[in-house]
Amino acid sequence: MTMTRPKVILHLITGLEVGGAESMLLKILPRACEGIEHHVCSIIGIGPIGDKLAAKGIRVHHLDLQHPIDLGVTSRLRQQIKAVQPDVLITYLPHADLLGRIVGRAMHVPKIITSIRVKITRSKYLPFFILDGLTSPLVHHYHFNSVATADLHRRYLGIPRRKTTVIPNGIELEQFNNLPDQQEARRVLQLPADKILVCCVARLRRQKGHRYLIQAFRHVTHQYPDAMLVLVGDGEEKQSILAEIDRQEINKNVIMLGNRHDVPHILAAVDIFVLTTLFEGMSNSIMEAMAAGLPIVTTDIPENRELITNGRTGLLHPPRDPLRAADALLELITNKAHREMLGRAAQEDIRARFNIEKIAQRYQTFYEQL
Repeated sequence: MTMTRPKVILHLITGLEVGGAESMLLKILPRACEGIEHHVCSIIGIGPIGDKLAAKGIRVHHLDLQHPIDLGVTSRLRQQIKAVQPDVLITYLPHADLLGRIVGRAMHVPKIITSIRVKITRSKYLPFFILDGLTSPLVHHYHFNSVATADLHRRYLGIPRRKTTVIPNGIELEQFNNLPDQQEARRVLQLPADKILVCCVARLRRQKGHRYLIQAFRHVTHQYPDAMLVLVGDGEEKQSILAEIDRQEINKNVIMLGNRHDVPHILAAVDIFVLTTLFEGMSNSIMEAMAAGLPIVTTDIPENRELITNGRTGLLHPPRDPLRAADALLELITNKAHREMLGRAAQEDIRARFNIEKIAQRYQTFYEQL
């Protein structure tokens, strides 16, 4: 009896450190593999996400990029494609998009797909838009994780709607089951037991708008001096964020935890989640906070409106507006009933719409149809 060859999909990504696109691969590929053989190839190295993918049975490769101008990476990708013989090549993040399109077409890969997972501004990323526009004819289909991201790229790059698919991020709800209660979580994490804790989980990068959050929190402490801001994450903006904390004179009100692998437990310990982001694709941090049953304060941008209904599952405020952000935080700090109402509604909404099992089935169908 002749065995049917599984569809082979090669996922090419810039790196496999902890990030949104990388974490999506870890959550989706082991769940969307019926009749499909997934391979993940990192341009840089394996990274922690690569190790976890391999542990789940996904084949992981890397091109061992040593420096930005490494011409050998093209040859190594050609060798990888020749060895894997993919039916579909899916690329993630700008470096992989450009490299994969050019090499994939040269190697006659039947389908080239680009997965775009962040909404970026044309003015700030003009070189990317130019190169993306020049190579977009090489792409057979685009995948986006939010309607806002899809709309922007259709508009800027002229991508026809028939060449696009939107599948949102999903959340692994089981990691939010059986968490300790708030006081126990605070005890274990050595966080203040008797303070209002406001938490932000985000990479320390300009996109996330930490500067506006810190300015907002100074206004919060004027009216509620015992409030504490818990920052989870690390990144290139760390020193400028520390300087802003000094300028706003709120050092005693800020706890910086750095990168963590116990985010659900941290969310169980806090009262409010805040993200003053300037742009997103679809925020995994907001989704995790919703799953933890926290009230959300975040920016009123299209991609966040796909997750948060203002006044029902969270409070939205204009981006780059510390005063309005402070007003929203103070409303929740001073109104426990409002906090609890928003948190319950957010948790119910995320469980109904973004359960990872439902999202993975949509990916399974998407992969089958490529």
